[in-house]
Amino acid sequence: MILTATEAKDMLMLDPETDYPQLAIVLPAIDEYIKAATGFDWGTTTTEYPTIDPVAKMAASILLSQWYFNPLEMGKENYAVVGFVGQLQAKKLPREVSS
Repeated sequence: MILTATEAKDMLMLDPETDYPQLAIVLPAIDEYIKAATGFDWGTTTTEYPTIDPVAKMAASILLSQWYFNPLEMGKENYAVVGFVGQLQAKKLPREVSS
């Protein structure tokens, strides 16, 4: 997961001791949204990315806030997220090797 449940609760300023079942639906959807948009699973660590990328966390946080507080916004374009998705895509572009 890009965001843990604890990070999501912190971002949304929710009670850390309370269970919010809707997070179990929204958090995986956010991961899939970002994965589909970038072609890369930013929620899984690899040798190249041993920690979750902070840009992915920010994009996920924006989507979380938007979708959690206003579910009718799901699927609508969010220019802030578009910018972060573009940055994530650029990180995965093949690098040209200069001779």
